[in-house]
Amino acid sequence: MPLKDQISSPLTAAEMTSLNTALDSAATTLTPKTVNLTAEERQKYGSIGEQNKLIVQKVELQASTHPSFKSPQVNWSEFASDNQMRRNWEILQSKLDVLTNIVINSKILYDKDCYDAALVQYNYIKYLAETQTPGADQLYRELQQFFNRTGTTTSTTDTDAAV
Repeated sequence: MPLKDQISSPLTAAEMTSLNTALDSAATTLTPKTVNLTAEERQKYGSIGEQNKLIVQKVELQASTHPSFKSPQVNWSEFASDNQMRRNWEILQSKLDVLTNIVINSKILYDKDCYDAALVQYNYIKYLAETQTPGADQLYRELQQFFNRTGTTTSTTDTDAAV
C-alpha cells in the first residue's frame, strides 16, 4: 500500500525564484530603515502591548481634538510620524506572521511525508538485511545509527517504524 502524502502542491522553480526575489527586495528595502537591537535592548524596551497602544491612541485623539492641552515638551509632528510608522511596522509584522505560519505549516507536512517515506525505506532495508540480501546489511547499518537502541524515550513513530 503506497504512503499517503499529507501535502502535494510543490512550488515550481519559477515560483521559488519569484518568491526569493520578492523577499530579497523586501530585505533590501527594510534593512536601511531598521535597527538591530541586542537581547538586552529588546528586554529593556520591550513591546508596547495592547493596553499601552490604547493609551497612545487616546493621547493622539486628545491631541487632535484638544490642541490647547498639548504638552510643549512633546514634539507632536515627531509623535505623529512615529505613531504612523509604528502602525506601518505592525501591518508588515502581521502580514509576515501570516506568511510565516503558512510556510511553517506546509514545511511540517512535507517533513512528515519525507520522514514517513524514510521509515518505510528503513524497514524495507532492514527486511532485506534480515533476509541476507547482498549489500543490504551495509545500507541497514548506515540507517540503523539514527534509531535509539538504549530503550530510553522514543516517539511512537520511531518505535513502530523500527519494529
